[in-house]
Amino acid sequence: MSNARPSEGSTANLLLGRGQSSVEYLVILACVVGVMVAVPDGALDDLLTALARAYSRFTEGVSRP
Repeated sequence: MSNARPSEGSTANLLLGRGQSSVEYLVILACVVGVMVAVPDGALDDLLTALARAYSRFTEGVSRP
């Protein structure tokens, strides 16, 4: 039986690969958010309007006796 352990270099490459994918996801997320913010009357505006309307209806319903 061999108790072979991964070399230090392969462990570092594994950790680096995990970090790289996280950075890639963050870059994509930043691009999506940038597009949503940059477009006037775009999806972000619609989303915030819908949330405000839902919150207003909720608080009105809760305040009724």
